[in-house]
This record gives sequence, structure tokens and C-alpha cells, in this order.
Amino acid sequence: MDESKQLVATLKRQLRARRVTYRQVADHLGLSEASVKRMFSKGDLGLRRLESICRLIELSLGELVQLMESGRNRVARLSEAQERELVADPRLMLVAYCLLNHWLPEEILEEYDLDRHALTRLLVRLDRLALIELLPGDRVRLRVAPDFRWIPGGPVERSLRDSVYQEFLGGDFSGPLAERRFLIGSLPASIIERLRAGIEALAEEFHASVQNETRQPARARQHVGMSLMIRPCELGLFAQFRRQ
Repeated sequence: MDESKQLVATLKRQLRARRVTYRQVADHLGLSEASVKRMFSKGDLGLRRLESICRLIELSLGELVQLMESGRNRVARLSEAQERELVADPRLMLVAYCLLNHWLPEEILEEYDLDRHALTRLLVRLDRLALIELLPGDRVRLRVAPDFRWIPGGPVERSLRDSVYQEFLGGDFSGPLAERRFLIGSLPASIIERLRAGIEALAEEFHASVQNETRQPARARQHVGMSLMIRPCELGLFAQFRRQ
């Protein structure tokens, strides 16, 4: 992919993360929605339109280029063996999680019961796993792509499902920052697809927020879990009466 198309692809991710639709872009540019979709599909917007769309989402062209550069030559997914090594050592997984959420090593030492030597050993292992680049003075540079994901159904996801996820679902959702809804109904496929796309856009916004809030110190942020799910579902209570 050439640089102009990479830049457009980065812009598309930023639009999804900010929940800005092609219709809004079209209105901003004074074009039809179909024209905007064609431009994005071809990956050729032109510099003036690129700058105009950046203004729409309050992002400078320079910042867009930086976001594009940050995604190059980065790890998008670990191997299964690498994920197994992570989940086999809870302290290694803890440090990896904090770093992926842009904590500094010093902030990890302040918050968790690790000494400097133990942390350095863990950072060396994460460097070997290609999650980070370990720099002098225990400084780190993340080596993961903006769209980094765990292997679907892999060791990390299984570990989360078997422990953290069950703990999360069974927790207290009565606090001011918590919300829990379980909805069930009968909808046409077109509406289900629209809702699924909305979940995908919200997940993109979540990941973008993790990337963009790095200026806040770790103590000003909270560990947070968000579960987004949608699928065809018929409760066993009803299924037993379905005509065969």
C-alpha cells in the first residue's frame, strides 16, 4: 500500500473512532455520500479534501501523518506460543497490560508490588516477545500496531473468558461509572447489522481513547472493562416450544 492510501486508511480509522459518518463528511465537503464513499474506496482524496476532513474531526494533517507512522512495522498479533508465555505468568501479563494502556514503568512501580530488578526482568521478556522495545533506563517504546488484537479464541482470550470475564460479569454495576443492560427482542437482519456496526464503531472509539489519553498520568485513569456483544439468541425457555 502506497503512502497516500495508508494515510486515507488511517483517516478512515479515525473517522470510525470518532463516530463520524460518510454522510457527515459529505455534508462538510458539499458532496454526495456516494461520491465520498467512492473516494475512500479508491484511497485518493487529494490534499485539500484530506485537510478539510481533518479539520472536521479536529485533527491536524501532521497528527494524521504521525498516527500513520505509528502503525508501520508494528506487531498486529502475537503467536499462540507468545500468548501462552504471557498468560503463564500473571506478573508478566500485568506489566504487558499496563504498558499497552500507556502506563510508564515508574507508574507501574508506584502502583504495584514489584521492585526495580523484577520489573526490568519482565520488560526484557516483553522486549523478546516483540510487544515493546526496551530502551536505556527502562524506558519503553510500544511495538504494537493501532489495530493490535489478541488471537480470537487464543490463550489470552481464553484466560480472560475463564477468569477475568466471569469476575467482570459478576461484579457490582451500581456505581456512577457503571452501566449494565441485557436486551432481547426480535429484529430484522438489516437492523441487527446496523447495531453490530455500531458496536464495532464503539469498540474503535474505545481503542482510540486508550491511545489518545496518554497525556493523563496513570493515577488519573482507571482500569475499565467494556463488554460489547450481539448475536442471534433464543432463550432455552422459549426454544423448548419451537415447532420442529
